[in-house]
Amino acid sequence: MIVYEALGRFISPLVLFLLRLSTRLHRTVRVRVLIRNERGEILLIKNWIGKNEWEMPGGGVGKNEDTYDAALREVHEETGIQLKRADLRDVATYLGRYETCVFEALVTPLQVAALKRRKREITRMGWYASTELPAPLAWNVKQTLSKLPK
Repeated sequence: MIVYEALGRFISPLVLFLLRLSTRLHRTVRVRVLIRNERGEILLIKNWIGKNEWEMPGGGVGKNEDTYDAALREVHEETGIQLKRADLRDVATYLGRYETCVFEALVTPLQVAALKRRKREITRMGWYASTELPAPLAWNVKQTLSKLPK
């Protein structure tokens, strides 16, 4: 984990530049999923590439893939949690450097049991009460939480 974090901090500016360039050229849409467990805690992750902020699982929407399918795929790839389309609730769409569609999902204890961090991509993962969130938080986490009931 420490190796991936160090490598991520070293090459992150270049990788982020290339991702942003690709996103602009191909008008890629991104997805994020705010996942809550039965206690109301939120699942947050840290990527080895990026700004070293806590964020929601998610990523880019593939060619010929809709945002729901992309959200399901990204959550499974990053966390091991298998969601169904009916589990997702559309929460917000943010326009910035790229379009980001945010969904919310409530997971069952059985789904939580499948939680497994993808070691090559995710350096840290954890459940956090909305009153005790780690820092620093990605802007879209703050924005999304401000739109939802407490």
